[in-house]
Amino acid sequence: MLSKSGIFSYFFVGLIILTVSVRFYEYFIEKNIVLSAYTSCDPIREKCFIASKEDAYYDFQTEPYKKIEVTDRFAPICLEEHTCENFSCDNIESCNIMYCSEDTLEKGESCVNDFVSGTSESTGMVHDQ
Repeated sequence: MLSKSGIFSYFFVGLIILTVSVRFYEYFIEKNIVLSAYTSCDPIREKCFIASKEDAYYDFQTEPYKKIEVTDRFAPICLEEHTCENFSCDNIESCNIMYCSEDTLEKGESCVNDFVSGTSESTGMVHDQ
């Protein structure tokens, strides 16, 4: 007959296997994870982010960009390849475009000031956490 510690061990191992199986199904089969991506942004028409050269993770972050959150199974392939131009969430389920504001800034980012004699300049609004 199994002792209490043996029953607990089987239960614990079963729980771990169940958890791993559920996560595997969600991530790899259902693709039910939220992707965060960046795409080009027109600072004349939209509130865009920009990162300083020192804080940019990727080269494209030194140009104006907007952030996108979309569920993996609904994401177009161009988001993965960082080749989307004039991206829109139209007809894409579970998609959200984030534009620059005080609430959406991350460390090292600033907002691009639009409508400044046809060119873009940084607003100086930098987030420094």
